[in-house]
Amino acid sequence: HFVRQLWIFLRHASKQSDSMLRGVTPDGVASGCSVLETLISTLRIQEQQHGVRLSAEQKVMLARAQDIDRWLSAAKLRASSQGGRTSADSFPLKEWLRQQTSRSYEGMPCFENALSRAEIEMSDREGAASSIAQLEALLGILDDLRNSKPGMLSTAMRFLKVPAIGSLNQLRAELQMRHAGQQCWVRTSGGHRLDAMFIPCLQGCRLPDLPDIAGSSTDGEQAPLSKSEEANFPTLIWCNPNAAYYETMVYQGSVLNFWLCRGINIFFFNYAGYGRSSGQPSPRRVTEDGEAVVKFLKNRGVTKMGIYGRSIGGVMSCHLARSFPEVIQLLVVDRTMSTLGEAARYMYGGWAAKGLQATSMVADNTENFLEVRCHKLLICDPKDSMILDLAALRTAVALRMLERLSPEERLHLDEAALLSFVEVWNFFGTLFLLCEDDEGMDGMDPAQSSTARSAGVTASPGTGGSSSTSSAVQGSGEKVSSHWLEEHASLARSVLGPLCDQLRALLDVVGEGLEGGGVTLSDVLHDNPSNATWALRCMLANMQIWGTAGNPRAAGPDPGFRESSEQMPSSVVEVEQFLRKDDDDGYGRTHQAAADSIDRLTQTIQPETLEKYRRQLARARVALVRREFRRRLSLLQASLESASLVALPSGEAGQQELAERLSRTVQQHLAEIESFVSSLARFFKSVDLARPVMGLEDFEDLPGAAASQKVGLEPRPVIDRAFTGYVMHVDCGHNGALDEV
Repeated sequence: HFVRQLWIFLRHASKQSDSMLRGVTPDGVASGCSVLETLISTLRIQEQQHGVRLSAEQKVMLARAQDIDRWLSAAKLRASSQGGRTSADSFPLKEWLRQQTSRSYEGMPCFENALSRAEIEMSDREGAASSIAQLEALLGILDDLRNSKPGMLSTAMRFLKVPAIGSLNQLRAELQMRHAGQQCWVRTSGGHRLDAMFIPCLQGCRLPDLPDIAGSSTDGEQAPLSKSEEANFPTLIWCNPNAAYYETMVYQGSVLNFWLCRGINIFFFNYAGYGRSSGQPSPRRVTEDGEAVVKFLKNRGVTKMGIYGRSIGGVMSCHLARSFPEVIQLLVVDRTMSTLGEAARYMYGGWAAKGLQATSMVADNTENFLEVRCHKLLICDPKDSMILDLAALRTAVALRMLERLSPEERLHLDEAALLSFVEVWNFFGTLFLLCEDDEGMDGMDPAQSSTARSAGVTASPGTGGSSSTSSAVQGSGEKVSSHWLEEHASLARSVLGPLCDQLRALLDVVGEGLEGGGVTLSDVLHDNPSNATWALRCMLANMQIWGTAGNPRAAGPDPGFRESSEQMPSSVVEVEQFLRKDDDDGYGRTHQAAADSIDRLTQTIQPETLEKYRRQLARARVALVRREFRRRLSLLQASLESASLVALPSGEAGQQELAERLSRTVQQHLAEIESFVSSLARFFKSVDLARPVMGLEDFEDLPGAAASQKVGLEPRPVIDRAFTGYVMHVDCGHNGALDEV
């Protein structure tokens, strides 16, 4: 795109074309020059420093780009005034473009048709014609690389051929050029070599060149970095996700700059078998590779290290942080699993976990993470579609932390209570599907009905009631089941169809309002039909340990705080504003005051403040859900009691009695949901207390509420963050880059 803008401009300035310069800007033309310079530099680095043999196509591109760049560096132009008079002064072409670009960056006025009034000097016209022809030929090569040719053979040849542009070799060269990277080779105890690159945060800082002996001890004399103590900044070891290469980090410049601007070097490397690294990859070899990298840096005088690992890289990161506590001071694990087996089981099924075990591809990440005692950060996406929340390291840590708490400090809901709640939720899911089906499900095979139900809000297998339940349910006080609903679809629609929207909205209050660590109750029961009770237990564990994530992208305060009758504490206002990064804070402050507050918070806010906020938000959300559910239920109660009195379809004896039984069942199930929500409210009121408390009035009717208000000001239970670390929520998916957050 930018090279084409340069070509169009040169043709116009040399009078080869008098067409309008549509879509051509000084920035675009200057960027075209930069693209040529980058292309030349990366091809030279590949050939001269990395030992890459350039292809014939790459040699042609390099020669053409060099010829064009030489002419551009020497070319001069004149700019005519708005009245049409040509200036007597000439300007170097590149310098003139830089001036035009800087004027636009600095907000200074730039003539709209500055490019159209520029003319290349007559003495340079011949060189211009040759360079334009070279540039046109180069554009043809680039277009051929971008546009694939039809045909199976062409596709196969394109796949097997190393691309002239965009190869790992070029990306590596560009990464080295942009960030003054130092190419390194790390020899492992297994005898293979790892391709690596050291990116310094300070220009001129380099690792010393030492003979690298595989498995060498790090207890002897160490060589300092090239700038001695002044340059001995911490170094972050970067552990790639599966099937990734460090060279692609050239596309994530903002992530690199985040660390580099904070005085932290970065050390990239490729696992064995990836890119130019020799050997074959395996979980055991991955950890050996990581150990070799740490020893490599220690031998070169690096005494302070951090480690970042994403996905499978998190397994290595936790292992290294536990194995080298004397040098690793920071552990960041990003969207990683508790164990490889759990990730495979919840994603693909039990067969996948057994297959991994049979091949010895086993890695327990949880124990290593919990044993690490440096600064720890868990990055997770609650909507991760590759490592599901049940298999996420964040969830496993929450479950283990609960085991360490005393019985009175954690929520108690036995398996029977959870299973009963899931059955109730499944009952309403079936009812909503029936009400949506205008054709009806009468006479449908029970297996077909279950399949239809699994597309909506579902629960664990077997929660739909016994398949032997007959049309005439025995016992006047017996509840009707999901299976019974399917057998009496017409009756259910006649009795509850008019109330279906109200019932759905009532359950949405609970399903969308209750959230643990970014995962709502509705998500839990919908996404885990075969593990509903366990998924529910995991969500409750995350709610207790990590609190409620909320939605920082939403406008204004979180509903849990906004709907409270109490005044918003300043700490809550500041945290919500910081998470949204929005100068329109929704609390009545001026834009400038809010913006100044964000800048201050960015420098001063502590992780403990964010964790406390999330736990306060969990409690406030539970209070809001309980209050809103009870309010709506009271409005719906009279309609439910009279629902069985509506006109019923004829043709079956005892319809009125069945309608009354259905109405009673719905009321009993709603009472059970209210009891579940009240159990959460009681727990957060009596245990997890933090002043200033939001929504105290919503707990006053709970047993023990008055006594619990006398508890101290700090949140309880006290969560040992040296054990759990801290959590950061993102919403960019499993493979999304952090600079997209």
